[in-house]
Amino acid sequence: MIWIGWTGSAIYLLAQLMLALNVINKRHYTFLNVIAALLVSIYSIIIFSIQPIIINVFWSALSAYALYNQCFHHKVSQRKQNGLLISVSVLITLSVWSLSADLLFALSIVSIWIYTCAYIQYLFFGLKQVDYFLACVVAPAVLLPQIWIDGNFPVVAIQVFWLFFSAIGVVRSTGKLPTKTLSKITDFT
Repeated sequence: MIWIGWTGSAIYLLAQLMLALNVINKRHYTFLNVIAALLVSIYSIIIFSIQPIIINVFWSALSAYALYNQCFHHKVSQRKQNGLLISVSVLITLSVWSLSADLLFALSIVSIWIYTCAYIQYLFFGLKQVDYFLACVVAPAVLLPQIWIDGNFPVVAIQVFWLFFSAIGVVRSTGKLPTKTLSKITDFT
């Protein structure tokens, strides 16, 4: 069954690399993310690796919703956007609060929050691609220790290469290493 996780990982990484190199557009990237997230979710459920289950279930749902809107040219109302952000924030906050006795686990939930907020901002709020890539450099660095301990090696591979491919995207987009903070990604006003 490990092939399910590795296949999802390969699709994620291929999509991220192609986006970093400007080979695919946002719609194709979103489609590949739906497929990858579903495969990684299935594998993570099989081995009961909590953080990847949480992020990939959200990722597949967000991607499917965004893909539907992209394909049918639906504009997402401000009310729905705000509801989506509030729902994700509440769920992640409750997860951190209920499991905060384990610092490493709490940090991995923060990584999920960074990933999810950046992805939502990128799909629905027009976050610049370079800022999305910047968040995708920070988030895996925070998540790696916990998924290593979980033994979820397909997701470890995703995180290592995701970080690397996102760094390529940052450098390619700016021509240099960025000095900006992540404040744009977490500012919902």
